[in-house]
Amino acid sequence: MVTAWLVVAYLAGVTVSILLPYFLSWLETKEPFDWRMNIGRLITAIIGLLPALAGADFMAQLGALGYFGAFVFGLGVSQIGRLGQQSGAAVLERGKEA
Repeated sequence: MVTAWLVVAYLAGVTVSILLPYFLSWLETKEPFDWRMNIGRLITAIIGLLPALAGADFMAQLGALGYFGAFVFGLGVSQIGRLGQQSGAAVLERGKEA
């Protein structure tokens, strides 16, 4: 049961990392949300869930700090996915220029 709550905390971190920037942008520009922009983040989040599950026993021993750690880990993994997606797009753009 503890593992389920750690997964919920992890997924909450991923969700906040994906939706918060778009929500703030939507407040300013009313630009609609585009899921295609976040495929890399979602793939990385799914892959990042594996180490989170592997360390679930350790995080469960930390109590509330473990839930916070899972949340922050979800935020971080999503940002790594964003960075990877932006880097890949930059490489493709540079390849088109050459």
